[in-house]
Amino acid sequence: MKYKNKIWEETELKGGEFNSDHFISCRFPVLLKFASFTSCRFENCDFTGALFDATSFADSFFPGSKLSYLDFALTSLVNCNFDVSVIESSIFHHYKSGDTIKRERFDLSGSSFIKTNLVGTVFVKCDLTGVNFGMSDLRKAAFDSCKLKTTDFTGANIERTTFGDSIIEGTILSVDGFLQYGTGKGFVISSVQ
Repeated sequence: MKYKNKIWEETELKGGEFNSDHFISCRFPVLLKFASFTSCRFENCDFTGALFDATSFADSFFPGSKLSYLDFALTSLVNCNFDVSVIESSIFHHYKSGDTIKRERFDLSGSSFIKTNLVGTVFVKCDLTGVNFGMSDLRKAAFDSCKLKTTDFTGANIERTTFGDSIIEGTILSVDGFLQYGTGKGFVISSVQ
């Protein structure tokens, strides 16, 4: 089913299961609760500021969509493609079941964030193994206790990005990214060769 320029109401989505649907320039409600989206495409949609509660997205694509100011703690994301979307000042993390203090590992290893605006976004205890952040804007982003094995940051702007307590192994940076990372840690480039 294709939906275009629709402003969704909470009651229309609560408990809904959507499969292979195409949403174009749609606006989603402030509260998105008990909804499931599988193999859906959200093209130029706006989720800004929504509250996700027991919402799941699997094998879905968000080109040109706005997902800013979101908390993904109560959201399931499996193999989602966020390429060319805007996800500013959001947080990707999961709480342990029944606990709102302790976090568990959030597996985002099947996700993609190529050319994504992630300014100020925070990833906490996320498994980002093999995830591609190529050409993304990660200024002032934070990766706290994340697994960054073979994660690709080629061409990404990581100015003032932090990687506190993260596992960094085989992580790919371009020369510019390497310089941004080094200068962010207080290193200066010597003119002596």
